[in-house]
Amino acid sequence: MFKCCTHYQLYVIISGRIGFVLGGKEKMKLLCSDFDGTFGYKGVDDEKRQAISKWRSHGNVFALVSGRNINSLISLQRKYSFDCDYLLAHNGAVVAKGDGTVISSVEFEGDIAFSILKQLFENGCLYAYIGTELTGVVYANKSDCDGEGKYSLGDLPQINRLTQICAVCQDTKTGQNLYNSLQERFGDVVNPIHCGRYIYIVKAAMNKAKGIYNLIEHLGLKHEDVIVVGDNLNDKDMIKAFRSYAMENGVDEIKNLADDITNGVAELITKELVYLDMR
Repeated sequence: MFKCCTHYQLYVIISGRIGFVLGGKEKMKLLCSDFDGTFGYKGVDDEKRQAISKWRSHGNVFALVSGRNINSLISLQRKYSFDCDYLLAHNGAVVAKGDGTVISSVEFEGDIAFSILKQLFENGCLYAYIGTELTGVVYANKSDCDGEGKYSLGDLPQINRLTQICAVCQDTKTGQNLYNSLQERFGDVVNPIHCGRYIYIVKAAMNKAKGIYNLIEHLGLKHEDVIVVGDNLNDKDMIKAFRSYAMENGVDEIKNLADDITNGVAELITKELVYLDMR
C-alpha cells in the first residue's frame, strides 16, 4: 500500500499491476477483448496502441480472449507492437500471462479426439486445428499433409489431452449441421461452439466467459470489474455474462445481446475512462 500526494487517493498493487482507490472504491478494471473482428478489426494502429497504453496507465488490465492458440496471440503482439497483460486462448480454455506463461488450462480427454475428428470429416469438415499436447492441423486424406505439423486422420499420433479442436467447414450451413451432430453425440463431454463456418470444440461447460471467471479469480477481482467486447458467436457467453460491448461490424445476434455498441476498442476505452473519472 502506497501513500500518494493527496488525502483522497491510495495506490494498491494487485497481481503485479498498480490500481488506485478513489473515495474508498477500487477502480481497477479488466477489459477483455476478442481479437479477430474486434481489436484486430482493420488492423492495429497507433490509436489502438495509445488507447491500450492509456487504459493500463490508469491502473487497469487488458486481456485478449480468442479462439486462437497462445503462440498465435503472442505473435500478434509482436507483429503489431501492443501491450497485453493476459491472454485467454482456445476460447478461454487456456489462461496465460502476456508473455505466454500459462496460469490455468482446462483440457478434455484425448481418447475421444479420434472419434470427434472422424465425425467431423464424415460431416463436411475440410480440416481441423488441434492444440495442447499435440499442436497441428488434421486432414481426412494423407495427400493433403504436405508439411510439418500436418497429419492425416489415419496417421494421427496418440493424444492424451486437448484444450481445443477447431473444425473449418466449407460454409455456415455445413458448420451448423456439424455443430448439431457434435452436440447430439458428444455434448456431455465437450462443448461445440458454432461460429459460422468454424466449430470450436472445448471441454463441456468451457467458453470465453468461464475463462474470464478463471482469470478474475486469479486476480482477485469481482464480476462488476469486468468489461468485454466482441463481434462473433463464440463471444456470446462472455457478452451475456459481463457488462458488454458489441462491435458495430459484429453479427446481429451479438449486437442484440450486448449492453452497448462500439466502433472499436479505442472508442470504448475513451468512453470507459470518462465514466470512471466521473464516479
